[in-house]
Amino acid sequence: MAVLKEIFKKYGADYETTMSRFMGNEQMYLRILAMLPRDENLHKLDHALQAGDYQAAFDAAHTLKGMAGNLGLRSSLFSFFRSFFYLL
Repeated sequence: MAVLKEIFKKYGADYETTMSRFMGNEQMYLRILAMLPRDENLHKLDHALQAGDYQAAFDAAHTLKGMAGNLGLRSSLFSFFRSFFYLL
């Protein structure tokens, strides 16, 4: 899927490394990527921040940072969670 490779290139992401994590299967990658907005850690982060539970917020942000990194989102979402992670 040349389109996905071009999107990675546009955003400065490492297509080859990311796809190696998914055995070169772009469909698997896209299915897992689509799960990210529904991940429970986004809700955990929100609730923890509202409750002032910074340890739980730290844990959720750390998990999301790892997920973003594994999905090759280093230039965008990964950077956000990395910054957020250090603020906690």
